[in-house]
Amino acid sequence: MQKQFWHMRKLVVISIQVALLILINFVGHFMAAHLIFLRLPGNLVGMLLLFAMLSSRVIPLAWVQEGAAVLTRHFAFFFIPLAVGLIAFKGVLVQHGLPILGTLIFSAACGLLLCGFVAQQTHRLGVKEP
Repeated sequence: MQKQFWHMRKLVVISIQVALLILINFVGHFMAAHLIFLRLPGNLVGMLLLFAMLSSRVIPLAWVQEGAAVLTRHFAFFFIPLAVGLIAFKGVLVQHGLPILGTLIFSAACGLLLCGFVAQQTHRLGVKEP
């Protein structure tokens, strides 16, 4: 009986945490559409909002940790709509696929090089890792 109660409690906690994450996402979409006059996606605004609230400890990590763990555990399912959306843009990919691929490879290489450069500089300056 106690094990069933524990499972039910865990299910309720995870459900509330996922609901909180969804609420923050909706707030991010609202802010992107009505309050921020930059062309930023609502998902990005929601993630930045969540990051700010976690960094400033307005929301403790324990309030979202288990729900976020469940979402990241099933992360591959979130890419299914992306794959379906790419099929809808087959013509664009056929016509402009090489420049898009080149841009993706170039930007990823720039990010890796910049990260490596920063890591080397911090190591050279003797900055200790967290």
